[in-house]
Amino acid sequence: MFSFNVQSKQKSIEKKPHINNVFNEEDVEEQEVSDPKAFLLKQQEEQSRKARDSQQKNLEEDPNVYDFDSFYDEMKQEQAKKDQQRKEEKKKQTQSSKYIDALKKVAEQRKWERELNKDRQAIKNIEKEKEIYGDTESFVTSSYLKKIEERKKWEEDQKKKEELEKQQHVTKKGMSGFYTKLVSNLTDDTPTQAPSKAHTQIEAAPKKRHRSPPPSATATKNNTLPKQQDVQKQIQHCSDNNNYGERCKRRDNCSPP
Repeated sequence: MFSFNVQSKQKSIEKKPHINNVFNEEDVEEQEVSDPKAFLLKQQEEQSRKARDSQQKNLEEDPNVYDFDSFYDEMKQEQAKKDQQRKEEKKKQTQSSKYIDALKKVAEQRKWERELNKDRQAIKNIEKEKEIYGDTESFVTSSYLKKIEERKKWEEDQKKKEELEKQQHVTKKGMSGFYTKLVSNLTDDTPTQAPSKAHTQIEAAPKKRHRSPPPSATATKNNTLPKQQDVQKQIQHCSDNNNYGERCKRRDNCSPP
């Protein structure tokens, strides 16, 4: 038997030398973090410094780069202009489409009118030929029959349109007559309702004036009696005092008893 004694060799672990960065900055990953709060503060300061530097750079390139209000107003103005342009284009399209539709209708109407004139002229020529040559064989093609059907349909549509226009004209005329009659009734000066009999009697009756009654004869007589009695008393007073001089003749100077 063979025995092998294998001795474990302790390998000497060589420590790798520390290599600095190209920019002579400390490597964050390899650096042992002793104070995590200080590390976080340092990171925040670094980020804020970079943000300030970028803002300063942007302001140097364009001073109005952070003027958001003016940008918002300009954006709104541009949007309003675009909306207005779209509305105008849409309006032009609708107007042009209406104009084109009207032109198509007029062209179709003139086309069928020309066809009718041609048919009438052809009928006249056929009648003349009958007078000359008598009855002859006539051949009708499928295209001509199709054209006749289209013409009948067009004539029916025209009749419906004419009837509708007549009805609209009558209704418009009726409403206009109604409004003119209403205005004439409102502006008419004649009373619309006869006044009542009691009202006319009250208006016809003259207003009585309150006058003071004339003084009667008895009242004047009663008013003069006190004066005469006073005069008689004065004369009696003077006669009792034996004073018949000028004083008693002048009654106003005689004092009452």
